[in-house]
Amino acid sequence: MLDHVHLVVVPPPEAELGRIIGHLKRMSARDILDFLRVGDSELLEQLMVVRDGRLKSVLWQKRCFDHNCRNDDAVRSRIEYCHINPVKRGLVQSAEDWPWSSCRWYLGMKDVKLRIDVDET
Repeated sequence: MLDHVHLVVVPPPEAELGRIIGHLKRMSARDILDFLRVGDSELLEQLMVVRDGRLKSVLWQKRCFDHNCRNDDAVRSRIEYCHINPVKRGLVQSAEDWPWSSCRWYLGMKDVKLRIDVDET
C-alpha cells in the first residue's frame, strides 16, 4: 500500500511477536531511510518528527495493529483481505496487478517481488 503495509506472520509458538515486529520495523526502516537518503528524496521531509526532544526520520508508527488468527480459515481470510486491499483502494483493477502483493506468488506467477516462506510441516 502507499501509506501502510499488511503482513500475515505466523511465528513459532515460542516466539514473541512483539520482538519479531520490532526487529522487522528496525531493519526495514534502516534500509528504506538509507535508500531515500541516497536518492535525496523529498519524502524524507515528510518523515521528520520530534521524538525524545530530537528531530529524526521516522518511518513506522510506534505500534502495530494486530489481528490474532486462531485457525487456518482465519489466516486465509487475513491473506485474502491483504490481497484485495489495493483493489478496494482503487490502486489496481485486480489483486494480482499489485506488484507488491503475495497474490502473485499464490497464483504461481513467475515475476514476483514478494516471495512467501511457507513451512511445509
